[in-house]
Amino acid sequence: MRRSTITGVLVTVVALLAVVGGGLRSIAAQDTGTGGAQLPEGVAVATLGRQEIDPMPAAPTFLGLARLTYAPGATVPALRADGPTILHVETGSLTVQTGEAAGQATPTADGAAVNEGQQLLIPANTSFATRNDGTEPASVLRVVLYQSAPEPVAAPGITFQRLAAEVAPTLPSGRAFVTVNRLTLTAGASTVTRTQQADGPDLAYVEVGTLGLAGPGIDVTLSAGNTAFVDAGVDARARNAGFGPLVLLVVSVSTEAGDAGISTPEAGTPTS
Repeated sequence: MRRSTITGVLVTVVALLAVVGGGLRSIAAQDTGTGGAQLPEGVAVATLGRQEIDPMPAAPTFLGLARLTYAPGATVPALRADGPTILHVETGSLTVQTGEAAGQATPTADGAAVNEGQQLLIPANTSFATRNDGTEPASVLRVVLYQSAPEPVAAPGITFQRLAAEVAPTLPSGRAFVTVNRLTLTAGASTVTRTQQADGPDLAYVEVGTLGLAGPGIDVTLSAGNTAFVDAGVDARARNAGFGPLVLLVVSVSTEAGDAGISTPEAGTPTS
């Protein structure tokens, strides 16, 4: 693993792990996360989910992102984390059992079904177990905000891929929002600018293409499979440094909700 830390911008050139939390809630994926703001030409944003955390864990906190693939029938036994966890289902469906019932080796059938494009927030210190009841594999993004380093998931039928993880030295206090976006930048001079006004960190994973990241005293190029971390209050500019499209998964923490159109359904009732 190679790291470069300059003026608060930390770039990690390897793949790592994930996190977030608040209250057992779920929302469907959104089309944009720009809150009506005009995007630069050649930039598209798809908001996979946004969750309100109140209060945010105290910094320093491990902020992470991972992808888990569940074979049909695969189960992850109950675990209890010291911080919030967000599960976003990319494909397939996931059954999530929480509370005392999750203490069983195999969760019961009355757990919440989280379907493709939906997201579930599990509060800190809540037991939860997950399984794939479907006939096709299920792909799940996991975002975490933990006080202790998250452990890899090892269970039969589970493929675990660490995407990105860093210790966030600064987090907003009290109420804040955790947003997961997928950014696509076309080839050329497309840019996304992040200013010192940002009051929370960003954690990015390069899914496809080549990311050029510039900030105070730093100018690096990261290929697919690598990660970048930008702390609160730091200027940074992302650009497509390759010849094809650039696709990023970005976990952002901020006191601003962004898109006012996102709602929070009742606990344990995923929406589509």
